[in-house]
Order: sequence, then structure tokens, then C-alpha cells
Amino acid sequence: MKSAAAWGLARAYLRFGAASTRDGFDREHLVLSTRRLPATPVRSRSRTTLAGLSDAWQRTARGGTPDWTRLRGALDMLAQHPELLPDALESRPKPSGSAVMDALLAGIADKLADDARLPRPTWTKRIPRLKSEWSAPGTPAMLAARRAATPPQLKERGLVLDESSLWRDRVVAAYVANLTGAPEHAEPTPS
Repeated sequence: MKSAAAWGLARAYLRFGAASTRDGFDREHLVLSTRRLPATPVRSRSRTTLAGLSDAWQRTARGGTPDWTRLRGALDMLAQHPELLPDALESRPKPSGSAVMDALLAGIADKLADDARLPRPTWTKRIPRLKSEWSAPGTPAMLAARRAATPPQLKERGLVLDESSLWRDRVVAAYVANLTGAPEHAEPTPS
């Protein structure tokens, strides 16, 4: 039988999405133990602020790529909890070691602020535009489509990234509704 401290550790692993063999827990044991542990919502600072995403850059053989899952998760949380937005934008992220990631976080902050009709965070002015345009790999047709669908706040920073790559379709309507106070699925008015 595991001690209370060990169960607390297992709860922490589950909450933050990690499974480890450290301390004698394996993935199967953690999955089976979820029925005994109460579900608790996580509102960690790193999941609800852009500053907490400065390490969301994954190094790869071709240089690196943003951790799309973490970025989308944070944006989903902010879409569902717009009251967190002012705090999420306030703190400047630490330099990530990637000019692309720094520009991406600044562009996201500017877009979120513009969409919510908030002043843009002052820290975004200190993040320089990329020296050359950045986009995820794709065919010329894909790049042209992305370029056409890139929000202006990202274009200003030299990023070619369509809005749906970050703001998922399933939450875009809720995001706009939260900002404007309009219903998510407004019925068209008869003319």
C-alpha cells in the first residue's frame, strides 16, 4: 500500500499530465489509480499566462518547433475563462532561446489584447520582428493559404501561421462570444 505522500505525488503526476517510473509508479498504475483520486481543476500560472509558455519550444533536428499542444491548451483556457486574460498578458515571458517563439508569444499577446479590446502589453514592443519570414513547412499552395489566413498581429512579426493553427475551431465561437457578449450560435435574423 502506497503512503499518503506517494498518492499525493501520483495526483501531481496525473494533474500535470506526466507519468513516470520514479518512485515506483508506472503508467498503468497511475491510470488505474485515477478512480481513487478526486479530480481537481488545474489553474497553474504556467497554463494561464503567456509568460509560462516561454519554454514551449521543442528542439528538433531541423531547428525547432513550437509545442502546439501547450499553446492551444493555454489559448483554450483563456477562451473559456476570459477573466484570466489581463493577468495572462501582463508578465513578459523570459527569452525562450528562439526568436520565433519570442515573436510568436508577442504576436499572440497582441492578438488576444486586440480581440478583447485591451491595450497591448508593453513588453511586446521590445520583441523584434523576425529577420526572415517563418512558417511551418508546406507546399507553395499551403503557404499561400496560410499567408492569407494569418492574423495581422502575427504578420507584423514575420510569422506565417493561420489562425486555426492556434485558435481551434471548436473554441473560436466561444472565444468571440465571451469577448462580445453575443450568443455562440446566433440565429440569423429574418429579413
